[in-house]
Parts: sequence; structure tokens; C-alpha cells
Amino acid sequence: MVVKEEDDNIDASTLTKKQISKEMTNAADVIISMVPQNELPNYIDSKKITCWNISNPKGTSMEFHRKVREQISKKIKEFLKNCMNA
Repeated sequence: MVVKEEDDNIDASTLTKKQISKEMTNAADVIISMVPQNELPNYIDSKKITCWNISNPKGTSMEFHRKVREQISKKIKEFLKNCMNA
């Protein structure tokens, strides 16, 4: 299923997920994951990880995709607000 959210001016049709590398984690200040920490590679510094409990929408309805998108959007806004207040 290809999700293209024209109402938000986001074209996700060409996006793909990437496996996080050790180099990527070393360069990061914070790592946000949508999978449980125990499913992440063991080379990731656990002090950098923030895990969000968000369901994978793969193979679900467009409505479920939209709900997940809204959850992610809300989490990002909360995260940025907390960063600015820190």
C-alpha cells in the first residue's frame, strides 16, 4: 500500500526504511525507535534510545495508516516541545 498524504503535502511513496547502522547511532544524540528496545541491535547505546509504542501499519487499512501518522505527528510535536523546554 502506498500512502500519499496530499493534505499534508507529504509524498511518502518513495520512502523506505533503513537498517540503523553503528555509525548512525554513534553520530546521533537521540535515537527514536518505534519498536521495543529489545528488538534493536545491541550496539545502540541504551541511554540514547527513546522508544515510542506505535503499531506498524504495514498491511492495514488506509484509515489505520492515517491514525499511525497522527500518532507519530503528535509524538514529534511533544518531543520537540520537551527539547525546547530542556
